[in-house]
Amino acid sequence: MGKRNVGTIILDTNIITRYLIGDVEWQLAEAKAMFRDAEKGEVKLLILRFVGYVGLV
Repeated sequence: MGKRNVGTIILDTNIITRYLIGDVEWQLAEAKAMFRDAEKGEVKLLILRFVGYVGLV
């Protein structure tokens, strides 16, 4: 068997929170698919605990 190339999806906690709340249908559907793909080993999820805001004063 050949080596499988697994992509990485980078998430920050703000995105995860929005997905978990589930108040926006398309975000919830996208999150479910993303986590399902990670469970199957098709992608890796890299979760950043903080992402700074650039350009805000």
